[in-house]
Amino acid sequence: PTFTGNTIHDGKTIGVLFHERSRGVFQKNTIRDNTHANVAIRTESDPLLIENILRGGQGNGVYVCEGGRGQLKLNEISRARRAGVEIRSGGCPTLISNTIHSCTGAGVFAYEEGTHAELEQNTIQGNQLAGVDVITGARIVLRRNVLSRNARGDTSKQSGGEIVVQ
Repeated sequence: PTFTGNTIHDGKTIGVLFHERSRGVFQKNTIRDNTHANVAIRTESDPLLIENILRGGQGNGVYVCEGGRGQLKLNEISRARRAGVEIRSGGCPTLISNTIHSCTGAGVFAYEEGTHAELEQNTIQGNQLAGVDVITGARIVLRRNVLSRNARGDTSKQSGGEIVVQ
């Protein structure tokens, strides 16, 4: 299915949940101020999120885990209480031409073995932790991204995390 032009806000849990291999297109929606993640992509789901505004909330802007994939293109992800995008437990999303800014955590935070993400032509700036933070065996590939003004550096890798710049 395709969802366009909706406002999803102030939910008690996750704003939009993709799970159990779900797919779909979310385009030009505003998803904001949900208690947990604004969007969660889990259990091998593979949605396309394009030109959405993901703002605020008590959790992450986008949370990808349990083999979730997904493509995030041309979204604005801002003011998340945690990371703009958090990836773990084998999550493998692709982020292209997004703006990720003003989050309390990292712009993009990836951790755990088997977690992999590709980031291309994103602008990641003004986050209170690192722009891209990779730990515990996760791998991030960066291509032509703009990272700036992140309080704890533009990139950070620890405990076997890997950042590949191409």
